[in-house]
Amino acid sequence: MNLSKAFAHWYLANYIKIDEQDIAETIIDGNGDNGIDAITVVKDSMTLYQFKFPDKEKNIEKAIDEKTVLKMFNGYKKLISQKKPRVGNDNFLNFREVIKEKNIFDYTIEFVVFNNTFSQPAEDVLEN
Repeated sequence: MNLSKAFAHWYLANYIKIDEQDIAETIIDGNGDNGIDAITVVKDSMTLYQFKFPDKEKNIEKAIDEKTVLKMFNGYKKLISQKKPRVGNDNFLNFREVIKEKNIFDYTIEFVVFNNTFSQPAEDVLEN
């Protein structure tokens, strides 16, 4: 498990209060995640998460960049698209089915970062 996944696990358990057994299904981070590290569903609302934890001491002050934000929005588009994406791990594809079954139309995107900062280009993307 990498530090980002460990951070995601800790956050979901301690702040979102997800049961330890459900966290494995919630975290989709890895090859084919389309920029989304975790997904939660509560009633008819879905939250998409991107977690960033520094892998080295020198990266503690590193801000979320524009590429990360755009990748997350692109992953969201692939998640809700009628067309099946060419790339998607099993968990990502399972959540596409959840959207169809539960008719989810309410989405929240959350960036959970160790240092809580965005680069200016990333902030510009978020505003637009």
